[in-house]
Amino acid sequence: MRFQVGKFLCELSLDDDGSVQTRRYLGNGRRTEAPKYLCARERRQYRAGREAFLRAAGKAPARLPTGSSWGTLRRIAPVLVVAAMVAAGATMLAGCVTTSMQGYADLDRPARPIEHIAVVAPPALVAALTAESQNHGILIEDGNLIVPPTRAYNDAELRQLLTTRGVDGVLVVSVTGDTGVQERYAGTIFSGSYSAVSSGSAVAVGNMVSGTGVSSGTISATSTPLYFFSRTVAFKARLSDPKSGRNLWVGGGQTRAGGALFMGDATSAHDAASSILNDLREKGLIASGGA
Repeated sequence: MRFQVGKFLCELSLDDDGSVQTRRYLGNGRRTEAPKYLCARERRQYRAGREAFLRAAGKAPARLPTGSSWGTLRRIAPVLVVAAMVAAGATMLAGCVTTSMQGYADLDRPARPIEHIAVVAPPALVAALTAESQNHGILIEDGNLIVPPTRAYNDAELRQLLTTRGVDGVLVVSVTGDTGVQERYAGTIFSGSYSAVSSGSAVAVGNMVSGTGVSSGTISATSTPLYFFSRTVAFKARLSDPKSGRNLWVGGGQTRAGGALFMGDATSAHDAASSILNDLREKGLIASGGA
């Protein structure tokens, strides 16, 4: 069974032991590793798809036995006690990244979509754009490898280096604002365990039944403070023609990351890279399909 979870296509199946196996695919059908994070909407999509798959496969969750009986009873019952705060804390633990941006394409578009881009950007974003380019069927290279920043170049030298490499677009992305990692207290998770030993007996005399019971147990608990992290990075970008230097597209936006498990630069850069290339595709500046 396959269903959509955010940008991924999720496939569930059962192995020979009846265990659920999960595979994930990108939009171009290429299999990928499990994502490091799921936002709240993606978690809901995955749970709904998994529950539908289990129902279709006839697998029901195990249920604890209920009811009681008279007579001598002796049992040891470990009970996990978790405060209601845990449910809220689990939701906050997952990190989520969102990018909002707006791009504008020049009215005089290139005769054909751009296929080879040299990018000048922070290292994390260069790596993310290079990886994301595979989903769009284009080639992206680090501009500093094509034109090493070891000296000053005149316009003629720059054009020659880019033309020799077959570059037909130059993308420059710069960070215009960064809040840094913000930390705030989000609550406390309380958890504990309880073990009990119980015994009881009942005596029936005529229509009368009397019984006695004894229970004793121990409980241990821990509390863990939970902190929420957030970071907002603003950026601006432009795509230009390496031959004329004319801007073909300009854009800007900001990436917001947050959660108790903070993802860092790589995850935020991946989301920003995806948003930039998606906007270029929607404006018709790069090809609309993958390789």
